[in-house]
Amino acid sequence: MIANFLFFLKIIRVFKKHNILKLIEKNIRYKFLFKLFTYLLAPATFNKSPKDMPDGIRISSALNELGPSFIKLGQFWDARLRCSVRISQFLAGLWEKQPETKLSKSWT
Repeated sequence: MIANFLFFLKIIRVFKKHNILKLIEKNIRYKFLFKLFTYLLAPATFNKSPKDMPDGIRISSALNELGPSFIKLGQFWDARLRCSVRISQFLAGLWEKQPETKLSKSWT
């Protein structure tokens, strides 16, 4: 249970670092509570993505940083769901060859 909570904190930190929480915040009714909640979970995380970077690049780089399961989630989102063209063109990069993980090396 603690490992799951720590992984949840990692997700919040990565999303905050890549400025993805700003995209989520647009659709939330109680913005103040959302900001307070994310600040309490990841207080020392700073946005490292430039503000003018396209949304698709920020989402794609965050999913790459979070690992293979999140890359698959991005691939599913690109293939199955209707997302905007400006995001979809960058999520298409998730289909390219990804770096090998420890698990994929053990299978070969």
